[in-house]
Amino acid sequence: MLDDLQLFVEIVKRGSFAKTAADLKITPATLSKRLSALERKLNSALLTRTSRGVILTTFGKELYEEITTPMNALQNTVTRLSHENVSSLRILCPQNLIVGPLFDVIWQYQQRYPELALNIEPSNHNALLSQKPFEVAFRVGKQDDSSFYQRRLGEIAVSVIGPRVITPDMHLFLAYSPAQIAANEHEIDLITSQFAQVSQVGDITLARKLVEQGRGAALLPMTEVAMFDKKMKNALRYYSEPLFSRPIYALWPNSSEALPAAKALIEMALIHCEQQPALSGKTIALGS
Repeated sequence: MLDDLQLFVEIVKRGSFAKTAADLKITPATLSKRLSALERKLNSALLTRTSRGVILTTFGKELYEEITTPMNALQNTVTRLSHENVSSLRILCPQNLIVGPLFDVIWQYQQRYPELALNIEPSNHNALLSQKPFEVAFRVGKQDDSSFYQRRLGEIAVSVIGPRVITPDMHLFLAYSPAQIAANEHEIDLITSQFAQVSQVGDITLARKLVEQGRGAALLPMTEVAMFDKKMKNALRYYSEPLFSRPIYALWPNSSEALPAAKALIEMALIHCEQQPALSGKTIALGS
């Protein structure tokens, strides 16, 4: 709620949703959604929008007058601390990303800032965002939690890949939930009809390993396809165009501007994603 109260103060200061959203680098829709959520928590309207800007309700005016001074003091403290040197950086990241396509980013960052101790928590559980302190979190997929600021870094295309020739006993391994593939259910059904059995696999790296062992084909992100060695790639083919893609986000707490140390890592990750086909929505070439 504290972050949303700060947003309320910022809106009143500027007198405009559009200007507040632009200054804080968030979309007007997100800003409106967060204010509405705050009003629901407080069980009272805070302001109304007009052609000339915003008008505070009676409750909104009283709240603004009560919290402006302490909120400004808190914001000044956060800003001051954000520009002070830090000795460590806490990072949350899915395990398959941290040991795969983002490993070089972490390594290069450590080489550039050797005085920083990196505390890395490799985990795929989004719940950790609300349960553990962090300065930067990397996540794949749409992020609906408005409690954290976020920046889109890239995207990962997802296709079905497997052996060039299907044998009668081959499986298709799906490492995504039905909800994630619902929009492409028809295409998936056409592909699954070629296989003896469809198996749900809860880990994409495990699905890749099953393909490597010749057990069948799998619905895999390009980050995993890139992990196949050249010899293996020559023995594979795609069974579909990219069926969907998943965005990659960096998230951080507390302030619209990430800590300098965190911001440097995010910028390095952004450049890396732009340079890597697997992280920029492209399909990985399989060789001749």
